[in-house]
Amino acid sequence: MKGNSEEIEKYFWDLHQEEHEADLIRKELIDKMSVSEMFPEEKMDIIDLTRAIDYIADSGHEAGSLLSVLDLQKVPVELKDIILDMGKTDYACVEALTECFSYMRLNPKKCIELTQKVENIEEEVDMLHAKSRINFGKLKFVDWEPGPLYLLIEFVDSLELVSDWCKNTSDIIKAIAVKIQ
Repeated sequence: MKGNSEEIEKYFWDLHQEEHEADLIRKELIDKMSVSEMFPEEKMDIIDLTRAIDYIADSGHEAGSLLSVLDLQKVPVELKDIILDMGKTDYACVEALTECFSYMRLNPKKCIELTQKVENIEEEVDMLHAKSRINFGKLKFVDWEPGPLYLLIEFVDSLELVSDWCKNTSDIIKAIAVKIQ
């Protein structure tokens, strides 16, 4: 995957548009919360949840931004495999979080159980991130300038942040579900 291809630029533009849309929804929701007649604690739960979801989108956007300028063909295969696994596991983490969220009001007990699934997947990403750090320390990055190597490290860190924020978000969802029960 070459960093300047039209396909990656289109993908990044789509990702940018979706992240921007998420920002607008978050701002609109916070504005509505400020004038709603809900209890202050309920308002804060919703605002905290909205912010956490926005951090997931921001982390994904950052990863996409970095991916659009990196030449992954040059990445050593051992590290590339870890990066691909991190991306797939992040996707699974977001899917698990979505499932958890879908049960929050309908079945709070099931929602609370599903938060453990999100946490388990996040721990998988943590393990992959640790493996990537080991590889950064021992692999040779032939023909890599310091700038692109730094961006590659930032890219891997952004992938890790996606799952971290999924877990943080599931913690907020769990707290809300406990109150609903």
